[in-house]
Amino acid sequence: MDKKVSEELERKFPQNNDDKENVFPEHDFLAMCLKIGLTIQDLKFLTYIDAIKILLSFCEEKINSDDEREATQEEIDNLVATM
Repeated sequence: MDKKVSEELERKFPQNNDDKENVFPEHDFLAMCLKIGLTIQDLKFLTYIDAIKILLSFCEEKINSDDEREATQEEIDNLVATM
């Protein structure tokens, strides 16, 4: 795999020792591609690395805990009222 892609994957999705092994990695990859709107036809022309780069571009950076705030009771009430 491309070294830059591998580093970016590790940066965005660090592996923990307690992560359970994926039973169907190829199917999970295909499902992720389909979820972001790639078609089977698209995947016939894209390389695996190209598809990974597209998937990575959809991933948002983790939000800093400094950027988070607790919801007010009014916001919670409004959210519950809309359900």
